[in-house]
Amino acid sequence: MDIDTRLNNCYFIKTMLLLFVVLGHCMDFWNGNWFTVYKPIDSSITIPFISGWLNSFHIYGFIIVSGYIYAFKKNDDYRNYKSFIIKKIKRLIFPYFFVAIVWVIPLSQLFFRWPIIEIFKKYVLAINPSQLWFLWMLFWVFLIIYPLDRFLISHPYYGYVLLFLFHIIGRILGKTVPDYFCFLTSLKYILVFYIGVRMWRNEKLYLILSKIPGVVLLMLDLLAYYVVDYFKGNEFYIGKIVSRGSDLFLGLFGGVIAFVVLQKIAFSISWWRCKTILLLKDFSFHIYLFHQQIIYFVIKMMNGLYSPVLIVIISFCVSSSISIGIAILLNKNQFVKKYVGL
Repeated sequence: MDIDTRLNNCYFIKTMLLLFVVLGHCMDFWNGNWFTVYKPIDSSITIPFISGWLNSFHIYGFIIVSGYIYAFKKNDDYRNYKSFIIKKIKRLIFPYFFVAIVWVIPLSQLFFRWPIIEIFKKYVLAINPSQLWFLWMLFWVFLIIYPLDRFLISHPYYGYVLLFLFHIIGRILGKTVPDYFCFLTSLKYILVFYIGVRMWRNEKLYLILSKIPGVVLLMLDLLAYYVVDYFKGNEFYIGKIVSRGSDLFLGLFGGVIAFVVLQKIAFSISWWRCKTILLLKDFSFHIYLFHQQIIYFVIKMMNGLYSPVLIVIISFCVSSSISIGIAILLNKNQFVKKYVGL
């Protein structure tokens, strides 16, 4: 598979991984730590496992492929730092405030009833702002990685050390100080982004993994998740050790595998000829922005009435479809298209 095909396939990969995020959110209710306003009436063993597995790699995989695309565009589209920042503000920060004000805050408030000070902290200061945390995190990752680029090219292995230190700093400070505008969270993901950059600049890892059948890679990732999940439940010292480092390990391991496997799938199905996939590609960002609050309503209406599996399927289909509908309506508004970045 040539490099241009792999680059084009990255847009398919980003779409699939964002849909995995949505699917994971449709399942997270049965983990007991998401949308805690309600409790699952019917329990499930399978759904929390699949949810945990998807959550272990989908964000990491998306960030890796974002780094891969960034490395390609750096010398052509991203030559000037100031214009680069302006682009990312329009693409990430403008949508953040628009969607927070007109969608996330009013609809989430119907369920959570936060006091004004809590809304201010969550959405004005962006401390854990629902699904919108991802926009601030990615914004900071882009802004930090850009000025470091020359150093990272000249000293790639020192780059791994430096960005791993960023990860540690983000972890430590994240437990002690407020994560304003998700900056500390971004420090934990810069290393992941850099993995994607390195995969573009050095193809060895991809070429090695691409020789392994995709089914085998998936089984390895599932096995790794199962082993880590098993030991995290251990009450003894090994459980504490595994818990502290497992998310980064599983994220990098699963994210790279997701990149390779989805490359294989993209090449085999000729996705660019499928109208449904192209539609999802065009609106995957919008689906991510709007899906979560729609899932709240579906769960509220269907919890206990249908099986958890059916609720997950309905939540995914309804949240994706309504989000696409919202996106189509927004695209008809010239102000939104020009100034909001949607």
